[in-house]
Amino acid sequence: MTEILRRYSNHLAIAFTLLILSLCLWRDYILLFQTPLATGIDGYYYVLQINRLISKGQFYFPTRTPIVLYLLSLLRFLTQDAVVAIKLGGMIFHLLLSVGVFCLIKKLTLNNWFGLCALAIANLSGLHLYMIGEFLSNLGALTFIVWSGFFFLKAIQAKSKGWFTASFICLLLAVLSHRSALPLIFLISFTGLLAYILVGEKLNSRNKKFLLSITLLIIVSPLILAWQTVFNLPDSLTTEFLKVPQLPFNKTTLPECLALAIISLTVVLIYFLWSKVRQTASLPGLSGISDDSEIEQTASLFYLSQNKAVGITLGAVVLWNLFVTLNPFLNHQTGFTGITGRLSSLSYLQTAVAVPLLLFCSK
Repeated sequence: MTEILRRYSNHLAIAFTLLILSLCLWRDYILLFQTPLATGIDGYYYVLQINRLISKGQFYFPTRTPIVLYLLSLLRFLTQDAVVAIKLGGMIFHLLLSVGVFCLIKKLTLNNWFGLCALAIANLSGLHLYMIGEFLSNLGALTFIVWSGFFFLKAIQAKSKGWFTASFICLLLAVLSHRSALPLIFLISFTGLLAYILVGEKLNSRNKKFLLSITLLIIVSPLILAWQTVFNLPDSLTTEFLKVPQLPFNKTTLPECLALAIISLTVVLIYFLWSKVRQTASLPGLSGISDDSEIEQTASLFYLSQNKAVGITLGAVVLWNLFVTLNPFLNHQTGFTGITGRLSSLSYLQTAVAVPLLLFCSK
């Protein structure tokens, strides 16, 4: 029996993936279509936009990010009902986002079960309901960003210009879907680059301390900006930066943020433990560790250099947590109307990525 399960493990993982997707789609369908009205505060914004585009050939409100609206208008043309089109669009976008997360984690870990874990977290979190019911353009941008990351990973592994092109096209579509895409792309790129440098084996102790100091400075920068009197902050930021640190939790994102706090603490602690093991192993006359194989075994719980792509991705998520999601110097109580609150709504996707990668590293 065990041999059969091992032999057909990947097939079972795919079967469970399809089952979870089907059940979650049915659940979302029931929730969204229990009323004939558009859901969310911005529900009828989308109705106005796509109805005017269909009837007049232009949007009711001018926009520079029309891609998601164009796609919703196509669904409106097919269904002949703007509300139905919006609800189906939200479900389709989140389906594509979930599959993208599955493919990304599966590509990193080469294991369908870890991909299934990521997909399940992304769909079982209550935060995804805000995306499919409230923030469709934002959801579309996230979907394109995730697929861009997957294509970028394939491009690096295959050294193919075609995959690089696909990744760039997805990034372009993301930028044309929602104005938050550019800051998100910058944040992901910056944390990924910083994680890449920190995970690198050739980084000496002096440079590592310098980068960690820069990281700490970024974390406390909202506090510094809140107290400085040299210039006035824009009105949109005065409520985002705190002069007195607060716990970075709110009721909406509490489960995901608690999970991210545990993951981040674990990763940070083991990163420094791993660094200490490597530093100690390089000392002459070492008596506690005899050879390279024992060093690797000592740090096997989280030896990031064994799979740099996994280490960089997990490190980028942790840095994102420290900079934004768990930063005590940012105001997390503004809800989805504030910049920090809106970014915190992405914590369920961060959790979907971080949990399976940490499990992979600890196996």
